[in-house]
Amino acid sequence: FVDEFNEADDWIELYNASSEPIDIGNLYVTDNLNAKLKHLILPGAGKTQIAPNQYKILWADKQVGQGPWHLNFKLSADEEAVGIYQQIGGDVFKLDEVAFQDQYAGVTFSRIPNGNGPFINTSQPTPGESNIFEVIAGIENDFGGVDIFPNPAEEIVYVKASTPLPKILVYNSV
Repeated sequence: FVDEFNEADDWIELYNASSEPIDIGNLYVTDNLNAKLKHLILPGAGKTQIAPNQYKILWADKQVGQGPWHLNFKLSADEEAVGIYQQIGGDVFKLDEVAFQDQYAGVTFSRIPNGNGPFINTSQPTPGESNIFEVIAGIENDFGGVDIFPNPAEEIVYVKASTPLPKILVYNSV
């Protein structure tokens, strides 16, 4: 998935689950939950509105000169967080925030079910569309090769690793 400059940058997807348009102009986005006002989404005469049941992609590429949807920070593949906030007067209100563990190529961190479920890793990125859960069949990472099988599975899932794993998290999206 690439931006309008054909660059495969990290991205954050916002989803409007309401029945009314929302305007994200004058909201703040950050990758540092201690610096909530890191990046202001500039208001833009209707261009910052997200229609009901629609999506907006924000590019975490530290290239704000590329347009209003490009943020002044990049995401790290290591533990990271993302938050979106609104400032009213001197008060800052959390609209949403999420912290996540190490990320790997070919893996996306999505709300399953779409828009209201918990965030989980899935192998099916769906920018601009409803999130889909797809089992990650294997991830090559710092611990060596990891295989998860069978895929798909109904009751039992086996995990085979070339070296001991410090932790395994298992989610059931059903």
